[in-house]
Amino acid sequence: MVREEILERFKKWLDEVLAEEEPPDGIVHELLLELEEKADLDSLYLPGSGSDLYSLWSAVIALTQEVKLQGRAFNRLSDRLEPLEGLGDSDARRIPEESHTVRTGYEDKLVQEIKRSAVREVLTVLLDTHNRLVRGLDAVHKATQGLDKYRPSSWLRRIFSFSRQKERTDHVLKIVSALEEGYRLSLDRLNEALQQLGVREIVCEGHPFDPTTMNAVDVEENIDAPDGTVLEVYRTGYIWDAEVLYPAQVKVARTPDTGAYNNRNEPEAT
Repeated sequence: MVREEILERFKKWLDEVLAEEEPPDGIVHELLLELEEKADLDSLYLPGSGSDLYSLWSAVIALTQEVKLQGRAFNRLSDRLEPLEGLGDSDARRIPEESHTVRTGYEDKLVQEIKRSAVREVLTVLLDTHNRLVRGLDAVHKATQGLDKYRPSSWLRRIFSFSRQKERTDHVLKIVSALEEGYRLSLDRLNEALQQLGVREIVCEGHPFDPTTMNAVDVEENIDAPDGTVLEVYRTGYIWDAEVLYPAQVKVARTPDTGAYNNRNEPEAT
């Protein structure tokens, strides 16, 4: 009886002490309440409830691996942030601003390159069309010169009657003249558009040969022109904002060898 009374007094005293004591730091208050509400604490440790020794050690091992992984990730983060250790508040603000400026400049440069590439493609088509029109106009000039040969002279018209042939020739010449006028108008409008886009023709004939803007497709020995002078332009070249779109194809003068030239011009001995 004395033993039971002592135990009862100890429990009462222990309850009073625990009621006045603050909960230890680190333990969630809800967990303490849940333990206090349990009528039978032994039910927490029943077999099959997941609180056996094997489960405990499995949880400890998993927690250990997780701590190792977190430690490695923290070390890598520390290594990456180490160069920024000495930065102040001004540097921390300056770096994002500089990054934004660099990114904006790169985006603007990329947009300009895309626009320039698109304009270059358009200019390539326009210049190809220009060259075709020039060749067509040259063909019209040659055709006109050929038709002029078939015009009857004045004394033939007085002797013979060439009225029907003359009418046909005049009709063809009118058609060719209209075609020539169409070529000229198209070339004028195209030249105006190319000039507005900043395209310039490379001036070659009579100037020294420039390998950056010209291609020498033919060489002619000439004593009247200085060595390296462009004598003839086979295909016109074009420049767009200091960029060579089409190099000019030219014929270049070359000074002949003096000895060989004199030998060719000396009269043969009889």
